[in-house]
Formats: sequence, C-alpha cells, structure tokens
Amino acid sequence: MSRVFNRYGPAAWFTAAAAVILLCCYAAVWATPAAGLVHDDGIYIATAKAIANGDGYVMPNLPGSPPQTKFPPLFPFLLSLLWRLNPKFPDNVRLLKIIPVASVFLTSALTGLIARRMSFSRWNAWLIALFFAAIPSSLYFSGLVMSETLYAALASLAILLLLRAEADGSWRSVVLAAVATIAAYYTRTAAIALVLGGALALASRRRWAQCGIFLALCYGLALLPWQLWQGQQAPAPLTESYYTSLSYRQFNIVSGFTIPQKISILRQNIRFLGDDITYLLFTPPRYISWAYIPFCAAIAAGFYRLRRYRAFVMPAIVSIVMPVLWAWRPQRFIIPSMGFLVIALVAAAPTLRPSWVLAVLAVPVSITLAFQTADSVRKGIPAITLNRYPDNWKQVFEIDRWLSANSRPDAVVISALDPLVYLGSGRKSIRAFYVDPLPIFYGIPSSIDAGAEFSRVMRTYKPEYIVKLQPDFFADRFVGKPIQEALCAGLIEPAFASGHFQIYRVVRSRWEREGGYKSLSSGEINKMGSTCSGALR
Repeated sequence: MSRVFNRYGPAAWFTAAAAVILLCCYAAVWATPAAGLVHDDGIYIATAKAIANGDGYVMPNLPGSPPQTKFPPLFPFLLSLLWRLNPKFPDNVRLLKIIPVASVFLTSALTGLIARRMSFSRWNAWLIALFFAAIPSSLYFSGLVMSETLYAALASLAILLLLRAEADGSWRSVVLAAVATIAAYYTRTAAIALVLGGALALASRRRWAQCGIFLALCYGLALLPWQLWQGQQAPAPLTESYYTSLSYRQFNIVSGFTIPQKISILRQNIRFLGDDITYLLFTPPRYISWAYIPFCAAIAAGFYRLRRYRAFVMPAIVSIVMPVLWAWRPQRFIIPSMGFLVIALVAAAPTLRPSWVLAVLAVPVSITLAFQTADSVRKGIPAITLNRYPDNWKQVFEIDRWLSANSRPDAVVISALDPLVYLGSGRKSIRAFYVDPLPIFYGIPSSIDAGAEFSRVMRTYKPEYIVKLQPDFFADRFVGKPIQEALCAGLIEPAFASGHFQIYRVVRSRWEREGGYKSLSSGEINKMGSTCSGALR
C-alpha cells in the first residue's frame, strides 16, 4: 500500500479520501428505514416473507395469494434467509438491504477486474471500480430492496468468466460462465441478453462445441424450468395481469402492439436510451437535452476500441440495447449495465489518461451524491433526485398503522403501494388500475377504459378502504378522476390522512343501494358524480 501512495502521490491520497467519503454516503443510504415504495421492492419482500413462512412461492400481498410467476426466485430466496433472522417489518429493512449494498460493492470489484482483464492498468482499473460505486444510480439502488444490484454482480461475474474462457479456451471457464449466467437468469430474466451475447462471443471465435454446451446448460437449467413454472399462469384481467408473467408478453414490442405502435415505441426508446445512460452516469439537469450526444458517441467509440474482447463487448451491447424492445422507459433496465458503460467511456479516450477522464466526471457526480445523500437522510427514503417522494417514511408508515387498528383482518385495501400495505398492516391489497405505458411515455392514446377497470376491481374484491398518495404519478393518471367522482357521489368518504396520503372508507351501503358491486359501472359512477363535477375542475 505504501508503494502505491509513494508512486501516485497526492492522487492516491485524494482517491483514498474519496473512497472513505463514499463509504459514509453508502452507510447513510443503507440506514434509511424505508422499503416498498417502488412497488416491485415491496413484491420482492412480500414474496420473501411467504417463502420464509413456508407458504410457497406466492404473492401473499394479493387477494388469493396467487403463484409468483413474474419474478424469478433467487433474490426473494436470499431475502427470505435474512427475513428468518428478523421477521418483523419494517424493523428488518436494514437487514434486508445488506444484499443490495453488498451486491453493489461486489459489482464494483468485478468491474475493476473486468477492466484489468482487458489490459487496463491496476491504477485505472481501481479508479473505474471506484467511479462505478460513485455513480448516483449505484448509491440509489444500494438502498432499494431490488434485484438489479444482485443481477449486476452476477452478470459481471459471467462476463469476467467469459473473458477468461475467450483468453484460455478452457471448458472449465465456459461451464463456470454458464453457471453464473444461470444464477443471473434466476435473478432477472433479462439475463437472456447474457445467454445470447455469450453464445455470440463463443461462436464468433468458432468455438462451436463450447457455444453449444453454454447454450444447452443455460436453456436446460434456467430458461426451460422457469418457463415451465410460468406455464401454470392462467389468463388474468388487466390489473391482475401486471403482477404475473403475462406482463412480459403485454409489454414487449415483439409479441404486442400494432406495427405503427412498435415503430413509435422503438424510435422513442432509442432516444430515451441515450438520455437515460447520460442521466444515470452523472445525473445532469434535465434541461441539458443535448448531453447524451457526446456521451453516447464516446461510449460507442469505447466499445469499438475494445472490440477484440468479444466476450465483453457482445454481452454488454446486447444487455444495453435489449431494453429498447420493451414498452417502458429503458432507464431502470440499464442499471445492471452501468459498469460496462463506465469501462467503455474510459476506453474511449486513447490520448488521455483514464484518470483524467474520471477526474472531469467526478465534479458533477460529487455534487449529485452530496444532494442525494442529504435528501435520503432527511426523508428516510433512498432518493436519486430531489423530491422523488413527497413524504418522509414516518408519514408513510402511519397509514399502515391506522389500517391495522381500524380494518378487519380479512379486509381488502385498494392502493398503488399494495405490497407495502400488506407488509405494514397484514391486509390484502391490490391496485385498481392497469399501468398502460403508451400514454405515459409515448404519447399514444390508451385504448383502456380506466374507469371501467377501476369499477371492475371494486366489484371483484369489495375493498374496505382506498389508500391514495397525492400526487401519485400512476394512480392520478389512471384512476384519479374515478376516485374523485366516487367521492363526490358519496361512494367513498375520507377516513384518515397522513401528509400527502389519504385513506378513503368505502361506503358499502351506498354502493349496494346504488346497484351493488356486481352491477355498478363506470358510467353510473360518472352520472352519480355529475352533481359535484364542478368541484373537480
């Protein structure tokens, strides 16, 4: 260690100090008590609870506890091991966050090893690893109980092993790379990009036998078993289908949407991809609309310079590009590829020392990290941008405590944060809307009658309460008006509020008197609420 400091002088001391400060930032975000606010993280935790309690691989937060067919089992299984150590939510949130935090550090180390394998110097590989850990999105996801960080670690391990197989041609490295890819697939099915990219890399070297074994292992031990498990998923209505494997068919542009919609989604996703890569690297202000052009050009140049390392370039590019085929903004889905992007960005500067490139980028990243850490600590919620959530965690959890004390144990609650309602109160919960990405991201009108879907969910589950966050990006867009009309019509009434959260009690007698759950339509709700429609303007 002393030789490093003697050789690099002030730069080494500055880098060591930056690493210590970064660890403090991670400790602050890890200590935030919140979980379940992204929705998917709540589903992961609820599924882990079911596994720990011996209830099987199900979603216990939903009425009827249907099988979990959307998310693969590795991440919830690991969470269930920690849940057994402390089964009390939310006291166990920090315990559960050990997995994402450790995964970010592991990914950082593996990113450095990948750079070293591709002939970067030890010093530059260390700086790349440190810079990956300093990216605002890395810090943010370390505080979320989400599978992206674990998947990033396993994907990085798979690519490192593929690079070794490419260099030495050993069967052992190929088999180990397949094992890492299988583990990544059981974390996120996005690992299909690793399967395709790894097979292409081996095939491009004319290692046909190794390519065949790699594909056979991945398909036989991962893709096929998971597809067989998903085969039990029966057709489901719109809202319920979002929680299941059916959403994969609904949201990808290969099997879904019309030809004009496919073209529009693909065109806009390509632009989103450039914006999101730049945003996730150093979170520039949104009004710098041109910032993605030089960054994406530099990243493309970096991959070109590294083209002889096909076991890195091919899986990385497939992983980065594949999200454009999904009808959703790519931002979240390229999180696991951020380490690959950092390597490519640094490799794009042949005439500059990589340390200089990282030093220039360190300024905006450091500013973002400072605000991000302070905002996370203030709210008790991991935050990547200011005002990500309008309330702090204490106000959020007051809702669940109130539901625990004021609702029947078998009550059903309508909420956009249904897993969190279940974890905090024990009450079954479900959304009353289908998230249609077409109007949200692409300016394409939705063909779904949100009011009718809200009414159908109300008739199906006969909820006792509705929990609404104001403002709520999704709920306001799809069911904000139906809820307000139901309030005007006297079908629901305010029961409790905490910060921006509002609980409405469903007035059962009014619903039954006006036609009951089985016959009340969205049109009838509109008619009943027309007398106070002026209040909605």
